[in-house]
Amino acid sequence: MGNKDIKKKLVLLFLTIVVLVSVDILLKIFMPPFYKAARYGWKVPENTTFKQLVEDSPGNFRQVTVTYFKNGFKRWADPGTKKRKIFILGDSFTELICVSTGEEWYSYLQNKFSESEFFVYGARGFSSLQEFMVLSDYIGIIKPDMIILQFCYNDFVDNLRGLGLKWYPFNNHGVRPYLENGKIVYRLSVPFCWLREHSFTADLLLYAYDWIMQKLQSGDFCAVTKKRDFLLKNAAKMDKEMQRLNNEAFIVTGEIMDMIKRKTDNIPVYFMDVSEPDDAGGKYVCERAGFKYIPGFMEYLTSKEREGFCVIMPGDRHWNALGNKFVGEKLTEYFLKEGLK
Repeated sequence: MGNKDIKKKLVLLFLTIVVLVSVDILLKIFMPPFYKAARYGWKVPENTTFKQLVEDSPGNFRQVTVTYFKNGFKRWADPGTKKRKIFILGDSFTELICVSTGEEWYSYLQNKFSESEFFVYGARGFSSLQEFMVLSDYIGIIKPDMIILQFCYNDFVDNLRGLGLKWYPFNNHGVRPYLENGKIVYRLSVPFCWLREHSFTADLLLYAYDWIMQKLQSGDFCAVTKKRDFLLKNAAKMDKEMQRLNNEAFIVTGEIMDMIKRKTDNIPVYFMDVSEPDDAGGKYVCERAGFKYIPGFMEYLTSKEREGFCVIMPGDRHWNALGNKFVGEKLTEYFLKEGLK
């Protein structure tokens, strides 16, 4: 092969690269990114009803009907009511797409305490900060007399981007707000963010990779549990980076709880921790913020499992209809002792 042929091929290769890069740049300019941030990171539907078939217990399938009301709330009452107003905030354990509207744990509170109006907002994958942002937007409209904050162990992961990256692909693949140096910033908690931000092609390919990874892992509750146990419970065996990230997650979660405390002022906040009974992290941040910790209901749910009741969805960690019933009844008993009428 002569020098002229080599030069021609090099020129052709160079021009091809230039064209491909130029097309990629143009696509990046004119095409929207695959991950886009809403105010809270992502939105739940509003004024919508959908039906789906769920496996409520092993081999037992049934259709559930899920309804969202104004502003994506699972319950939206009249803010001008003279009744007691109870504002409930949480993640997927409050959104609850696996049971019908009217079967959620807070339905039992709603049925028992008829002198109260309920405002309920839950969203899958929401962090404590996202719940704080919802609280900030609606506390002045609702003017609640009481708040129930539903918390889960994965809030620690969702509250710190570095820890969320360690959970990939089990974390939420979306742009979400984080509290960094006292400011709310929006970050993407998936690998290769720099490539995604600067290349449309990379963004497309990596988005497809995220989708595949999420589908492959969906429903693998054992894998999620194993990863959680390693990341959250075996601190003594973790490397220094993981210990640092876990400590930072506790710190930033505490800061968010302080923000909630300041925002709620003198409104009583009840802290409902849906973590396993032996997870002490939620109780620690709750007591640090001065919230009222609701004790015992997870132990109660565990005792029901030991009695042979199926209380969670097969291959899932969320409560089925019976689990919600047990939780709702236990919480009703707790608030009756608190003097709620």
